Amino acid sequence: MDLLDYRFNNIDKLDEALTHSSYAYEHSLDYYNERLELLGDSVLNLIITDYLFNTYPELSEGNLSKLRSNIVSEKPLYKVAAAMNLGSYLLLSRGEKLSHGDMRPSTLADTVEAIIGAVYLDGGFDAAKTFVLSLLAPIIEETASISNFNDYKSELQERLQFDGYTDIKYEIIREEGPDHDKMFFAEVKVDGKPVGQGSGKSKKDAEQKAAQQALSVLFGT
Repeated sequence: MDLLDYRFNNIDKLDEALTHSSYAYEHSLDYYNERLELLGDSVLNLIITDYLFNTYPELSEGNLSKLRSNIVSEKPLYKVAAAMNLGSYLLLSRGEKLSHGDMRPSTLADTVEAIIGAVYLDGGFDAAKTFVLSLLAPIIEETASISNFNDYKSELQERLQFDGYTDIKYEIIREEGPDHDKMFFAEVKVDGKPVGQGSGKSKKDAEQKAAQQALSVLFGT
């Protein structure tokens, strides 16, 4: 398969990765790609987690997790599969072909994971890492550039709940200015104690600023 930037030592692994269970059943084969898909999913998660951990040291655990979930998901994997016209190489039963299984996002995303599993078995972790990053590097950069990592309210809630606090409340303590140019002032309280204040052009922005100040006061971030 010339579209893959990897040359298999054992081409049977690639054949297995491209064999859908429906085709295996129809042709009485004893192999298909679901086991490789499971393996590939785990390998993919480890590679992407390792890459993000080392590339974005400033991101919190929560933000790293969000970024990873946006990359290791059906949509970007389908995008990769569509770019290489992977569906035309996939072995499907007659019924699956008639129902356009070769164009189904979930099927194609699963096949990408199966190929990653096949590369891992054929060439080891370093080969799989090179392969994955060559496929997903543009998507990683694009996803990171458009992600909003300034969700201070979620980060504050995660940290406080980890420490056992559950009573977290936001209150708009005052408003200033005319209706067309109003400024809102918010306060966040933990167990009834004020821990942060902030202001903004919307209530949501004011609450985010209050959460940001609380994170700085409570956790030094």
